[in-house]
Amino acid sequence: MEYIILSVYFILFVTIVVKCRFFTFKTFPRKYVLTLFLIKIFSATIFLWIYTFHYPQGLDSETTFQSSVKLYQISKNDPHLFIRLMGFSDNDEQTLYAGVQLNKSWFKDYEQNFINENRTVIRFHALLNFFSCHFYKVHLLMLCFFVFCGSFFLYHFFQPQTKKEDYLCIFACFLIPSTLFWTSGVLKESLFFFAMSAYLYFFQKSCSQPRFSTILLPLL
Repeated sequence: MEYIILSVYFILFVTIVVKCRFFTFKTFPRKYVLTLFLIKIFSATIFLWIYTFHYPQGLDSETTFQSSVKLYQISKNDPHLFIRLMGFSDNDEQTLYAGVQLNKSWFKDYEQNFINENRTVIRFHALLNFFSCHFYKVHLLMLCFFVFCGSFFLYHFFQPQTKKEDYLCIFACFLIPSTLFWTSGVLKESLFFFAMSAYLYFFQKSCSQPRFSTILLPLL
């Protein structure tokens, strides 16, 4: 079942990448777009293998994933508690206790940081569980697609004009190790990279093309 769902999402994402005009370069053929997407998936697979090899006792990403599955199950058993855990009044005693049961880092003193990033990532994957049937590899593929979208947000933000600039921008946004590997898991790096890139892209759009949609999205 897992590989059937994985194949369906793979075909869906490839179709979007091939058909959507957003995934285009200024001076390079569209065939390179699909190649880069496949490279991203391959890199995520290699990264997962290396990560598993070095941490055979258990992965942070698997802990985060399992916590998200537990949070998803709460949506069925106690929808009101699920909504509160998703960020709507989540600091009362009941939700803090439930959060600690999900993940030991749910309630943690981050000193000067005002956002608990563990909660953010767990919540995000809990929402993905509505579409993934709770398979880790499906989440990994989804995050590959999100990061790929983020790379294009960043690419369009810089708007290269010449072929040389285009080459350098593609390399910087898609092929440097920090993008290929450190954004390849189901942890915070993938999500934050996508969010940062999307924010920059839509903020630029809101300045150059001030419409309701382009102004609203950066505020979200």
